[in-house]
Amino acid sequence: MEAKLIAAWQAENKGLLYLSGQDYNCGDPKSTLYKRYVAAKDPGTLVTEDHVNKYWTSSLEYVGAYLKLMTAISTSAQNDQKVIKQIVAIGTTAAGYIPDIPTKSATEALSALGTLATDVRGLIAVGQISDAAHKAQKPLATAVKYLKRYYPKFLAKEQAAFSAWDECANEKLIFIRDQPLRKIPTYQSNYFVAANGFELDNAYQAYLAQRQSYTFDATVQGIDKLLDQIIDENDKLANPTLTWEGFQTAVQTLDTLYTDLDKAASAVQAFGTPSKPVGVSKSASASPDIRAQMRVASAN
Repeated sequence: MEAKLIAAWQAENKGLLYLSGQDYNCGDPKSTLYKRYVAAKDPGTLVTEDHVNKYWTSSLEYVGAYLKLMTAISTSAQNDQKVIKQIVAIGTTAAGYIPDIPTKSATEALSALGTLATDVRGLIAVGQISDAAHKAQKPLATAVKYLKRYYPKFLAKEQAAFSAWDECANEKLIFIRDQPLRKIPTYQSNYFVAANGFELDNAYQAYLAQRQSYTFDATVQGIDKLLDQIIDENDKLANPTLTWEGFQTAVQTLDTLYTDLDKAASAVQAFGTPSKPVGVSKSASASPDIRAQMRVASAN
């Protein structure tokens, strides 16, 4: 999402530069953020620190593998063994990149779950499930710790990109509306004729629609609670007194949790390492006080 928002900002900035004959740009051309966004040939390279990317992604893959395997056990006879092996491989590889995780138990837990998920006989003892869940307790707790630690950093990056895009889109709309009427001090030249009311309304409605599409789903805010519930459900499965009925109930909950986690993760996709911004030419721009007068109040 961050890369998508940066690309959207670039499009708005290019549009404003074109409309103003290269005289007017979004934001402060001297700012680090402006230089960073303008210099990015591939916005996908402008994301979080490498270790954040690695720890977040690896932890997400491990937890995702656990959830997939646990929910697959209830339909073991119908599962594709090749697919299950791939899930186990992804999870065990990811465990190798998560700091402090007990690698041996992390690997053993997924391997045991993978074996149960491909039991064509359908004769699965709940004791085996309980044992695998017990082995998964510490690895899951470690992976969840890193998911909680780094999730806010992704969200903050996306919020910064969203705010930059939102501000830029507003500036362009105001420039289109006010510049032909010479309402913007220091910019008296007429670059184009004034738009009519219908054109302005259509442009503003398009902006609102785009803004709504970028608004983050409220479900991502509750990731801590979601992750805690995954731990709680696994603790139930690790109980030696687990019954098959109890397992089936837990599986339904875990399946829902996997869907919710997938939605939350989609908002914080990582695409690489930070690139080093290069210098850009400094376009003329309105002063901060004039720019403040030009802002359109952001939609709620």
